[in-house]
Amino acid sequence: MSGFLGAMRNGLLLRCPACRREPLFTGPFRMHPACPRCGCPLEREAGYFIGAINRVGVEGPWNIGEFYGQSYFCDPRGQILAIAPRDQDALVIADLDLDKIREVRNTWQFFRDRRPETYQGIVRL
Repeated sequence: MSGFLGAMRNGLLLRCPACRREPLFTGPFRMHPACPRCGCPLEREAGYFIGAINRVGVEGPWNIGEFYGQSYFCDPRGQILAIAPRDQDALVIADLDLDKIREVRNTWQFFRDRRPETYQGIVRL
């Protein structure tokens, strides 16, 4: 399977988009920086800190499903900096080294090749 369908299959199987053999993740919320087999860069392209929130417990009055909590902060490389417990309310606090944003962007340079002026055709009303 090649092309679009092959890429979709690999995405659903969480495999490298280039060699289609190696897994993308080393564990929950943690990606390989690059594919161990072919070297394709896999880290998040964002290059900034992310704070994700989620509540804990069940929602009444239906009591269907459970919110798993574990709000977290991660750095521009996708490393978890602080994470809340799964089963209790918590305030998550993390020290964010803002210099790391520049370090990651200089290393991966995803934004270097951006050409926002070429987007005008697709964002026009």
